[in-house]
Amino acid sequence: MVPDLPPSDTFTDEPSAEPALSLRPPPTSRNGEKQDLKTDIAAAQAGDGNEGVPPPAGVEDRSHDSGKHSREKINRFFALSDRIPIQLFSEESFLQKLNNVGTTMAAIASVILTFFVWHYSRQLAERQIELQAKQTEIQSRQLDIQKQQTQREAEQAEAELADLRFKFLSDLTATDENKKTPAEIGLAAHGLNALPVVHYALGVEQADIRKSAVNVVYRLFQAEDETGREKLLNKLMGEFHSPNKTLHTGIVQSFVKLEPLLTPQQRHELVGFLEQTVVPQNACSDQDGGELVFEATKFIGSKRVEAIPFLLSVAHFPICGDGWRQALYSLQLFGGEMSPEERADLRRQIEEVKKDVLDHLDKTVSKEDLIQGAGLAAFSNGNEVGITFEVFKKRVAKAFDALTAQLG
Repeated sequence: MVPDLPPSDTFTDEPSAEPALSLRPPPTSRNGEKQDLKTDIAAAQAGDGNEGVPPPAGVEDRSHDSGKHSREKINRFFALSDRIPIQLFSEESFLQKLNNVGTTMAAIASVILTFFVWHYSRQLAERQIELQAKQTEIQSRQLDIQKQQTQREAEQAEAELADLRFKFLSDLTATDENKKTPAEIGLAAHGLNALPVVHYALGVEQADIRKSAVNVVYRLFQAEDETGREKLLNKLMGEFHSPNKTLHTGIVQSFVKLEPLLTPQQRHELVGFLEQTVVPQNACSDQDGGELVFEATKFIGSKRVEAIPFLLSVAHFPICGDGWRQALYSLQLFGGEMSPEERADLRRQIEEVKKDVLDHLDKTVSKEDLIQGAGLAAFSNGNEVGITFEVFKKRVAKAFDALTAQLG
């Protein structure tokens, strides 16, 4: 605290009887030694003890000036403007001291609490990481066990299928017809699980084995409900992605066998599927393709008016052999179900196809095809091994004429 001071007009330039307290450092002499403050004051008041002593000859008397200089120095020293105020602090009470101690302790406690929170949080995080690692390890072990179990089950199922395939094919290749039917029934009893064996049997070149496999498909379809039937049809259509063309033929033969059991919706879907996958121009390039077109024509052209576009597309390619003849035969059957106007329109379309086929026949059928047969046995008579192009062309024209005559 700054002490109360008297008003400024109470002070004079005269020095006080008692010198005021000052923190100014004592002056030093030229030699760096401190001078005694009281000595300076006494000397100034006494005139340094040299009063009345005349100065030596030739030396100017400056004693009066020296005393005056000392008094001015003292006055400046004790001037009010040079004083330094001292702030005084009152002694703290017990409550204030206790408050200061409490604040310090609270800060220390906060630091300690923060340390413990950090320490236990770190331990908890480490335990969580360890727990997650253990859970991951357990899950990995479970997956390994499941894979091993699945592999064992797959191996067991493969072994059972191999045994089933062996027994089925052994019975189907037997000459005794009495063994084939029980073999077909026994395989069909396995339900849709027997499809891998059926898939194999449908793709073999032996017509008898393929026929027995078609019978098994028929029995499977007969025993399934609507859901099982849809699943069976989807699996058969999915097998068309196989490069085995004989398998394609066996699948279409299965469709022909199943046709009486199909719903109108199922039949419509299969017709659309075959129209997209069985393209006469591509399929009839070899004998297997000709047989495939023949089976597809049997399925699609079974007295259904919706089959006319597909049958006309087959009629453009006599090289399809039996498939081409089957298409003309199916078109002939439609005549009895059509009105006179519909028959006239169909006859007009067939005459356009005939003209286009005869004009480009030399581009679709080569002499080598006629010599090798190439599925054109339907155009041969008796024991003919091969026919000339001119004979082949006449027989194609004759078949078209017979069709238009039937349509009236």
